[in-house]
Amino acid sequence: MSKKITESKEKDKTTENIEVIKFLIECSYKEGTLFWNRNSVFLLANLATFSAAFAYFTGSDEPIHWAIRIGVGVFGAILCIIWILVIQAGRRMNHIWVHEARKLAHNADQKEILNALNGVPSGSISKGKIQSATILMYWLAIVFMMVWIFASLIGKGGII
Repeated sequence: MSKKITESKEKDKTTENIEVIKFLIECSYKEGTLFWNRNSVFLLANLATFSAAFAYFTGSDEPIHWAIRIGVGVFGAILCIIWILVIQAGRRMNHIWVHEARKLAHNADQKEILNALNGVPSGSISKGKIQSATILMYWLAIVFMMVWIFASLIGKGGII
């Protein structure tokens, strides 16, 4: 009788572990989707803000005061720094979900699940493409930061 109870508890625990692993993998895929959504928002925010600043800077016949130029440049640089931090946080969260699922499968001695998890990329597309996309997002944020700094220095009233 005691053996049946022990086997039943182990089976319940295995079922519970499998459900938790499924949940963790689902969270990883959702984080991959959120990664793209957040990057799209920051890209659009940078483009819209830069377009507005460019129209303001080039549309005026009089020189733009240096404090406005520096303020706009600093605002854009801060926006880019936040973008970089968001990229890092999203990637870190995605890795945590997959890592925890692998750890749970390993501890539960679920070899078939662990083998399946080894094929799961950290995101909703293949791992190589995720890494390339992350690097692209970092470069976009860095390029925008340089553009913001440069934009605050050029034109009428600017240093350059």
